[in-house]
Amino acid sequence: MQRNFKKFIHVSIIIVILVAIVFVGLMIVLNYSENGETNMPFEVSKISILSTVDAQDVEDKTNKWNLQVNVNNDIYIYIKKNEDYKKQETIKTIKIDNIKVIQAPLKGEISFYKQSLNEKAFFENKEEYKIYDLVFEGGKVSNTKNLKIANQGDTISFRCSNSNIGTYISNNEKKIEFAKLLKKINISNDDIKNVICFDLTIELNSRKSYKGTYTLELPIGNVVEEGKTGLDITEFKDTVFKRAQN
Repeated sequence: MQRNFKKFIHVSIIIVILVAIVFVGLMIVLNYSENGETNMPFEVSKISILSTVDAQDVEDKTNKWNLQVNVNNDIYIYIKKNEDYKKQETIKTIKIDNIKVIQAPLKGEISFYKQSLNEKAFFENKEEYKIYDLVFEGGKVSNTKNLKIANQGDTISFRCSNSNIGTYISNNEKKIEFAKLLKKINISNDDIKNVICFDLTIELNSRKSYKGTYTLELPIGNVVEEGKTGLDITEFKDTVFKRAQN
């Protein structure tokens, strides 16, 4: 009887220990699922978005002005070294992919562009610069026009453009203010509102890799009235970085 009781106690202790181990493991998994990596070597410190009204000439021998109205959203992503991370790491690549439009605008068509190679222009909405993903190679110094980023962090960028929103035709004006074109063609902010998302992967030369997903609502603010709007985002509560598959 006493032997059976001792055996029962031993089995009970083992069960309690196993349950505790499983519980702790489950809590670790749930915490990682919710919070992801909490001490990465590099981190996104800020995303700046600049929204501007733009227009392109349409060939027209009849009218003085025939303009196709667009809204450009230039997105700048600031990647910096985490000062609390004590080991030495270097960036191998920064990748932007899985770019999706998860809410299309009522007016216009969304396209994405990398930086122009033209020294006089930062972005150009040309077919040769259109992207579906983007990879910046790490190196000693940055040259973002050639898709190079300093291996200790810097700024990368791409453009989300809403084109073919509408056409403005006029024969009366000597000069056109692009900032007022959306109002002139009776476009509201709701007409051009869109939501995009993309994955950003930080791959290190140590073979560690971290991936997070960002969702952005565009354009910024009341671009219809102001013509040019901007926003700096420094809080990323909805973005969780996790180890990516290598």
